[in-house]
Amino acid sequence: MRPPSALLTWGLKAIGVGLFLWILSRLDAAQVFSTLRSASPLYVAIAFLLFLPIYLAKAWRWHVLVRGAGIDESFRNSFALSCASMFLGVVTPGKIGEAYKIPALRARGASLKTGVELTVLDRFFDVGWIAALAIPSVGLLFGMQWAGFTLGIALVAAVAGFLHPRTRGWLLASQKMLVPALVITTITWILYFLQLFILAEGFALAIDPVTFVAIMTIVGILSILPIAPYGLGTREAALLFFLAPLGVEPSRIVAFSFSIFLLTLIASLPGGFYWLTMPHPAP
Repeated sequence: MRPPSALLTWGLKAIGVGLFLWILSRLDAAQVFSTLRSASPLYVAIAFLLFLPIYLAKAWRWHVLVRGAGIDESFRNSFALSCASMFLGVVTPGKIGEAYKIPALRARGASLKTGVELTVLDRFFDVGWIAALAIPSVGLLFGMQWAGFTLGIALVAAVAGFLHPRTRGWLLASQKMLVPALVITTITWILYFLQLFILAEGFALAIDPVTFVAIMTIVGILSILPIAPYGLGTREAALLFFLAPLGVEPSRIVAFSFSIFLLTLIASLPGGFYWLTMPHPAP
């Protein structure tokens, strides 16, 4: 019998998958898949190839954090662990599978405290970056009043986090890692939005770059909700909400959105291989 946590995980996955199937049932599924097949092979190929520098950048940041914590780890091992955790993040709701780094570090001799802190810190850079970008994105899409409201929430969360002794301790102890990790994070997100924009061009989505980045920022945040594997269902619903009023055909929107999931899943498969072949920590 599966433990309750496993049943909950699969139950959460079913919500997003069910939402995706419901959206597909409301459209002409044949038209969606026809649009998917008609996407520009060149643009799709370029977008797919950008996964390599994105994955390398994420592994580089993880390597910087691990070495900064005094753990003697090769970049090859950092890359393998980073890819394995990203694979697990893709196939689990809310990317909770990325927490695999914690037991993996423990298996390498690190303490539980160090594993948790490094994993949280690594996640913090992505969350902090996209949260900062969400403020002007909300202003562009919903108006400055909502942007001010979002900024207020972000400031309260930032102050509350910094006042917490453990968070402040992490930041003070990690000063040497903060700047390089922040630079790497910025490079990663630039590559990410470039990848999405190129893919959108492959589907002939005529949207100006600024609006596109704002939309994909909000969609990216919503996709983190732990109700689907890598935002399946939630991403389609959010993109329909934003892009349909701009005159983009619903079938084209869903085809573009599903291609994001499909390409990400394919790109993560080497990480699945790393996960299967890596020595697993004892339970």
